[in-house]
Amino acid sequence: MAQLCDRVAVMYAGKIVETGPTDVVLDSPAHPYTKKLIACVPELGRGKGALEAIPGLPPVVDKLPPGCAFAARCSKAADTCQQGEVSRNEASGRMVLCHYPEEKLV
Repeated sequence: MAQLCDRVAVMYAGKIVETGPTDVVLDSPAHPYTKKLIACVPELGRGKGALEAIPGLPPVVDKLPPGCAFAARCSKAADTCQQGEVSRNEASGRMVLCHYPEEKLV
């Protein structure tokens, strides 16, 4: 993907949770799901090694919980994540749908 795309959009439970230039998103993921997803991908030439796994199960798409659909699986989730609309942060051609992003967009 990094060699083919200038921009990337990451989706979780049918919603785009992060967008931005491919190299920036891969190097500094802002959404906790993006960060976990990247950690699950093996790297060529690294030999055998443990891969991270995202705990829990994805939600049923036609019965999404209120707030952030990733909250039940997220280590950064707080009560605010499980109610109402999720904060949309935008800056410098990037967007992240998260109350508590991994990286602050500037």
